[in-house]
Amino acid sequence: MMHKISTFLIGFLLILSSCSDSIDAPPSNDDNVFVGTTFETEGQFTPENGYSFVFDFAENGFRPFESDAVLAYRLENHSNGEDIWSPLPRTTFLDDGRILIYNYVFNSSYDGDLDDIFDVTFFLEGNFNIAELAPTRTEVFKIVVVPSDFLNTNAVDINNINTVLQSKAIQFEDYNL
Repeated sequence: MMHKISTFLIGFLLILSSCSDSIDAPPSNDDNVFVGTTFETEGQFTPENGYSFVFDFAENGFRPFESDAVLAYRLENHSNGEDIWSPLPRTTFLDDGRILIYNYVFNSSYDGDLDDIFDVTFFLEGNFNIAELAPTRTEVFKIVVVPSDFLNTNAVDINNINTVLQSKAIQFEDYNL
């Protein structure tokens, strides 16, 4: 009888010790390839919109995980048929000595359970009154949402959009809007 109780207790303790109260990240596929998502959006910075505009994930059929990293890039130029993307924030020095910064924040809220990332706000700031700035032409931005584990386990230069998008450790779903 004592042997049966000991066997039962050992088995129960083994099962109990394998339990965890933490939530694991969603599994990646067989080759440890992560899945990321890209969005391309455009907008203008005008006095009417306070020199800012918002990209809403839900309106575009997407909900980032609270552990995702949100990266943003601005289309600077084209060269030999290739797009030239610059990571945000991006500082631009104007001819008259003023400094203009293209920047972004991703907005989230804590609902007691987890953080939800709702949107990305693109905005301008600088060393002068932005209201003095003429409205900008239409600007094009790329938002790249990647799992934080991808950034933590891969030596990827996030300042270069091509190294992020061409990494063999991640597959992307494109949303060109």
